[in-house]
Amino acid sequence: MRDIDHQDRGGLLGPLKNLSFFARQPITEPLGPRPASANYRGFHLNDWDLCIGCSTCQKVCDNAAITMVKVPGLAEDPAKGIRNLRPAIDYGRCCWCALCVDLCPTGSIALSREYVHTCLDSELDSYFILPDARGIHGTPYPKGWAKSTDADLVALERQPMTEQAAAVRIENFAEIVAGYDANQALIEASRCVQCGMCHDACPTHMHAPEYIRAIWKGDLEGAVREIYRTNPFAHTCGRVCTHRCETACSVGHRGAPIAIRWLKRYAMDAVDHARVKQIAAEGRADF
Repeated sequence: MRDIDHQDRGGLLGPLKNLSFFARQPITEPLGPRPASANYRGFHLNDWDLCIGCSTCQKVCDNAAITMVKVPGLAEDPAKGIRNLRPAIDYGRCCWCALCVDLCPTGSIALSREYVHTCLDSELDSYFILPDARGIHGTPYPKGWAKSTDADLVALERQPMTEQAAAVRIENFAEIVAGYDANQALIEASRCVQCGMCHDACPTHMHAPEYIRAIWKGDLEGAVREIYRTNPFAHTCGRVCTHRCETACSVGHRGAPIAIRWLKRYAMDAVDHARVKQIAAEGRADF
């Protein structure tokens, strides 16, 4: 064992030296929140003028911390892709991952630099907040984490559709629009945020989110099956439909709407016609 020096061990009165600290002036920080960093992820802000109630934030939340609440008096227009719903945040579940911010199609949601909330009345409901542009307490805290070019998970540009040149198409009766290939369809389908606005606006309420997701997964027969559930004229509609669904598309509020009609055409053209007829027959048997 190491030989411990007598001086290292100290004397019996050593602990009494602590009494000297009672005479010293305490050094404390002022009570109150400190300024947060520019990209701090604090409490939510939601600009109700930009929010369309699409529920994308609710769908992407892994912790089920977001509930869409119907707000009386707000405008609702399914044809334009507007619902009178707004997201309420359960801060007992929220982990501040900010996916709701990064995936919001309109950019209405942000996180403020405010991070202190005290439940004075011991009611857990005080942690269930319906945020607006003023923040959780109506105090003028600046924005923290917000949508930017570096933090935007919504692809705003549509895949271009190849067309015959005028000099070529004047000599034939082939379709002017070539349609998507597999890679273009995959990229275009990946832009969809699955909000369902297209379903609400469609006159036949087609299962557009479902068939777009099936295309993204590479399940083209599954896409055809979803299409035929509500539209027996899908080959035609994939070319001449007035695509009201695209008018209501939430992605179209900041960028180009999803090419829902072209994706429908792609799925119908990509599956062998004989197989399409079998799938259609299966659908009739279900009814």
